[in-house]
Amino acid sequence: MKLLYLTNSRLPTEKAHGIQIMSMCEAFARAGAEVTLVVPGRRNEITQDPFLYYGIQSNFKIQYVGTIDTVFLGRAGFIFQSITFACSALRTVWARKPDVIYSRDEYALLLACVFARGKKIYEAHTGRWNSIIRAVAKRVAHVIVISNGLKSFFIEKGIAEKKIIISPDAVDYTKFAISILADEARRKLGLPFDKKIILYTGHLYSWKGADLLLELARKLPETMLLVVVGGVACDIELNRARAKGIDTIVYLGQKPHQEMPLYLQAADVLIIPNSGVEKISREYTSPMKLFEYMASARPIVVSDLPSMREILTDDAAFFALPDDANSFFDACIAALSNSAEANNRAQKALQIVCQKYTWDMRARTLLSLFD
Repeated sequence: MKLLYLTNSRLPTEKAHGIQIMSMCEAFARAGAEVTLVVPGRRNEITQDPFLYYGIQSNFKIQYVGTIDTVFLGRAGFIFQSITFACSALRTVWARKPDVIYSRDEYALLLACVFARGKKIYEAHTGRWNSIIRAVAKRVAHVIVISNGLKSFFIEKGIAEKKIIISPDAVDYTKFAISILADEARRKLGLPFDKKIILYTGHLYSWKGADLLLELARKLPETMLLVVVGGVACDIELNRARAKGIDTIVYLGQKPHQEMPLYLQAADVLIIPNSGVEKISREYTSPMKLFEYMASARPIVVSDLPSMREILTDDAAFFALPDDANSFFDACIAALSNSAEANNRAQKALQIVCQKYTWDMRARTLLSLFD
């Protein structure tokens, strides 16, 4: 099967979707597909080879195509850039004649739906809706969504239920189930040995719980430290300023994805404080960090939301009330004060992710639908 993956994404990128896209292309290729990833040739401060940057096997091709990079001009600039990428991607589709055209980008996929042959697949990660997405969703063979909430969203918009496939995000658990003691991981990363570490990885958006992290840090005793890894420069600077004078939280900024297993093993507790206010957090998301946390076999404290309950069970994590710093503090203390129970839940989470949520399983399941 010849599969062309079209994505209007700067690559490499510090954002999580780059990991997801590269991991799926790798897994599609391992499952037997001939894969070409088509991306725009845009200005990029990250100059490292994408395969090295993400630690991905180079078993597929990456093709950069022409685009007019006007993203810096705001929404109008992004739309214009998307159209130029879509036109270039269509020429690649015509040249390569794939069996499957797979995309998270509605502009490129709409042109392919209208002007090219091959089975078209749209993967949706957010509850966005406009005339372009509507046209794409009605024309493609399948709409791949990452949660039950997103499936309900597309059904409400009039998309036939039979064409919507739920396929949550996943992980390569072999990269995270590393054999290293917490103290050794801390030594390599320069983290303190004399504190209990609560770790968060990811962006510092409000719906991901950035405000709650600060509230939680204010409640922690000096024997505990909240370590935050990730975020874009402007958000890191803003949160560091807001946290001035609080000694129980530290923002480390962006780190290479290859270092994430070390950071997770260095922690006593891993935290996902997603807010319950916005639908993207409450119903739509399937955060990759959740699966990475599970693969690390470290205790997890997570917001009690439908999006998290789709993956985790009561015996696999410690649930806390969303947007409630007191509840998160209590859940962290519960995980830290009962090591046997915390380890049991961490092992259950590892079992779940190994049995259900790997990139290879996801790729094989999807390819079987496309064949």
